[in-house]
Amino acid sequence: MQRVLLANQKKYIELARLYGNKYTGLRNPNTKKFWNSSHKGLKKQGLLEKDKLLLILDWLHNKGGNILDIGFGRGELLQAALKTRRFRLYGIDISEVAVNEAGRKLKGEFKIGRANKLLYGANKFDIIVALELLEHVSPDHTFLVLKEIKRVLKKSGSLIISVPLNEDLKNSYILSGHVRSYTSELIRAEMNIAGFKVLKEKHFYAFKKWYGLKKILRRLILKTRWKPNNILLLLQKK
Repeated sequence: MQRVLLANQKKYIELARLYGNKYTGLRNPNTKKFWNSSHKGLKKQGLLEKDKLLLILDWLHNKGGNILDIGFGRGELLQAALKTRRFRLYGIDISEVAVNEAGRKLKGEFKIGRANKLLYGANKFDIIVALELLEHVSPDHTFLVLKEIKRVLKKSGSLIISVPLNEDLKNSYILSGHVRSYTSELIRAEMNIAGFKVLKEKHFYAFKKWYGLKKILRRLILKTRWKPNNILLLLQKK
């Protein structure tokens, strides 16, 4: 709550101080065992995920080069990028199940690893994608991860990030693996502190039922009824 308050007030120096290891957070369940098991139960893309993928592909339509997907899961984005023939695919994931599966299905380089220690040289990637990643990262590792991303991203490269918003993690974090609860202001503040500039953003509403119909209703007549459940950001190094 204190981080959200400081982000709203744009007090970034004070905010950055609240990410040290002296502040106790939720116990982080995101182990290799957790994700090897979770990967087998990953569902196919829902309508929200498909909307998000289409928007990402639109943002990337005139780009090419080396693309790194951190925590790529089922690899839907990498599969879509491969079809354009403009990208050389790289992926890193904590789950060896995900890495082995990607190696069988896709042409590229896929490694087991963690986001806070990327196994690549500086300025290697034109595009880095980290979808639904940062909410799994403990606060004292957040800026280590963002520093690594910035290190391996080219100066003119693009970073695409998404996180869930407005979650209540009191009872659900063990099952979801989420150890952070984000607001739009907080994720933008973290990107600012880490040295990234927001170029574009899009909010999504993760309705459990009737997603398509509710999306239309919200656009037409119910714009203030629901809080956003997810945000997608296109960023660039400052």
